[in-house]
Amino acid sequence: MTFEVAILGRGFAGLSAAWEALKAIPPEKIIIFGRVGVGIRASEVAQGILSNKGLKIAQAPLFQAKLDSLDRVDNWVRQIESLSGRRINRAFLGVYEPFLDEIDYKKVVSRVYKERYYGIYGSNLVKANLPYFRNINYMRYPLDGWIDARELIVTLENHLKSSGCKFVDQDVTEMNFESNLFNLSGTLDSRVQSKRLIVACGAKNSCVLRKLSVEIPKTKTVSGHVLSFGIKGPISQPVAMVKNTNSLIIRKGEALLGSTSWKEQTINQDLHDLEKKSLLTSLENDFSFDIRAALNPKALWGHRELSKDRLPYWGALPHSTIRNLFTIGGLYKSGLQISSLLAEACVADMLGKRVDSLASHFHVSRWY
Repeated sequence: MTFEVAILGRGFAGLSAAWEALKAIPPEKIIIFGRVGVGIRASEVAQGILSNKGLKIAQAPLFQAKLDSLDRVDNWVRQIESLSGRRINRAFLGVYEPFLDEIDYKKVVSRVYKERYYGIYGSNLVKANLPYFRNINYMRYPLDGWIDARELIVTLENHLKSSGCKFVDQDVTEMNFESNLFNLSGTLDSRVQSKRLIVACGAKNSCVLRKLSVEIPKTKTVSGHVLSFGIKGPISQPVAMVKNTNSLIIRKGEALLGSTSWKEQTINQDLHDLEKKSLLTSLENDFSFDIRAALNPKALWGHRELSKDRLPYWGALPHSTIRNLFTIGGLYKSGLQISSLLAEACVADMLGKRVDSLASHFHVSRWY
């Protein structure tokens, strides 16, 4: 069987692309490749926090896209809920940033108000007694919020399956382009053909595209940890926090603390233990969390793709002989916030339709 489009990747980018394709292409003509339960995917351990720390930077498309995401993602989730019949847990109750003393508070304020920012969309100083936290002083960003990222992925994938899209729980090991068709072979020797191909594999994008002798310039892979732990006692509603480059979400008796990212590294036990210790220190010192309430903490190791200009990318990849090859990537820590924007643009471009003007800032053609 020949498919209209094959999508490589089952994270936010790949599933968003399938969601958009389903609006114009019969579901039985859409196929999605990707293994689940193997390794740690960035989308699976995303904290789900939609926060811009009150920042609004002039002439910065990425920040505008992130601001727009507060409404865009919420509307997108509502559509998924309506079609799937399942509610996805979320809370737009504000995101907190703790400060420890007057000096720390001034650092927070100066970051938000320094001259290069022409405004903020809303932040205020509050005192709050939050469970498990020793601190009571916070900057609060009231329009920011949180979505259960894992619930979103599961619900979206189940909807695509029930609609008739085909999923292959395999990675593509071989592929070529002949007679205007992509020939794809999976790890279990499954073989399919597709008229179009969207590569949305996150940190694996470059590796996958090399199978077609296509290079993505100006990107690199970075590594990072997420600290996962249980919570002692019930919690009435999710608590979302940011501090420096880390983010923390506590919900449903568990929590995820996202780390900064480092250059790509091969994991070993010493490095794993060191990063776990570093995250526990950040949890206690930066967030003033009572770590006695953290049960069975464990660090999850994964990779992200980052472009040299720190912007995501999407679009058709130029090639002398290959046609209808598209990609979405470079999402780094913004997968939940802007995957739907880029997927909508990518599929629209693939089908010859009008592309959102904001999304055009991230087109892959800027590198060619």
